[in-house]
This record gives sequence, structure tokens and C-alpha cells, in this order.
Amino acid sequence: DLETIERALTQAGYRVESAATGGRAIEMIAARRNDAVTLDIILPDMTGLDVLAAIRGGEHHPDVPVIVITVVKEHAAAGFMVSGVLPKPIDARELLGSLERVGVAPEPGGCVVVIDDDAASLKLMAATLEALHFSPRCYATAELALDAVSRDRPLAVVVDLMMPGMDGFEFISRFRSAREHRDVPVLVWTVKDLTHAELERLHANAARVVEKGTF
Repeated sequence: DLETIERALTQAGYRVESAATGGRAIEMIAARRNDAVTLDIILPDMTGLDVLAAIRGGEHHPDVPVIVITVVKEHAAAGFMVSGVLPKPIDARELLGSLERVGVAPEPGGCVVVIDDDAASLKLMAATLEALHFSPRCYATAELALDAVSRDRPLAVVVDLMMPGMDGFEFISRFRSAREHRDVPVLVWTVKDLTHAELERLHANAARVVEKGTF
């Protein structure tokens, strides 16, 4: 269910932060202002009502819109102020509609991370993405990019393979090892003459491999 919600929101252009437990959710809400919260009632460490009570009774963003997603329909919000109650299995259109009704709109285009040690290539890709109304975030090293995506989940990633230090192969492997990044599209952009084994390895983890100069 968490992956379904993440995928639906990300594909619609929202930036998503996920928490698998109520305790972690409360920590995240206290640390950063969110436009909205989707909340299950059944959680491994506490109930969603406990999380909702902490949100509404605390000093951190008590007025944030909360959409409850649950199989427990009766008294799902237990008198707390919520912006909607959606049944499981979740319908992506209902979820997006609920967010739109409370005025929470996705970011136009969304953020695309670009990784390349060649400044001219970064500039070209950034200009192309901006023309398509995406927001490019460019990094000259895979290490910097990996640190950035650990904090903010991108809409997609464009990565070169041949870079000093961590190369594109290692970046993709480490990027995909994080559960929240397994569905993020990865576009490999390279001049490298790839072997059959390298192509197979990339096709298992990347959405597309494109030769530089052939946009």
C-alpha cells in the first residue's frame, strides 16, 4: 500500500516523504512543514489515531491537512479533524482528488537529478529539462547526488556512467538499494561503448540508455 501511494503521488508530480511507523511519522512532521499527510490507521508501533492526536495536539503544524487511508471505516477519524477518509485498496484518482480539494497541488514538472562530471553536458541537459518545464538539480559527482537524493526523492534521474570516484554503475546500484527509489525512472546518458553484459546490467536497473548527442 505504501508503494502504491508513493507511486501515485510521485507520478502526479508530488514530492513524497514516507514513514513506515507512527513514531517516525511524528518525528518527520515535527522536523519539516508538509503540505499534507496521508495516514493509515493500522501501524506497527501505534495506531494512526495516536499519530493524528500527536499532530492535532502538538505545536508542529496542527492544521496540516490529513487524509486517512484505512480498511477500518467505522470511526476512522474518531472525532479528529481530517480532510478525507479513503478506503483500502486505495484508488489513486480518489487520493489525488482529495489532495486537490484541500488545495494541495503537485509541483509543475517535478525535480530531475542530473549527474555528470562534464560541465557542458550538465548545462545542456539542464537547459533541455527546463524547456520541458522540469526542475533540474545538477551534480558533478555521484557522491553529492547520492547524498541529495537521500533527503529528497526525485521525479527521475539522468546519470553518466564514466565519472571519477563513484561511477554511474555504482551510483545506480546504491540508488536502487533504497526502497523509496526502486520505482524512480533512471536514464543513462553516456558515450561509453557498452558491452553486452553492461547493457544487461543497466537494463535491469535503468529505464533507458541513451548515447550522448542523440537526445
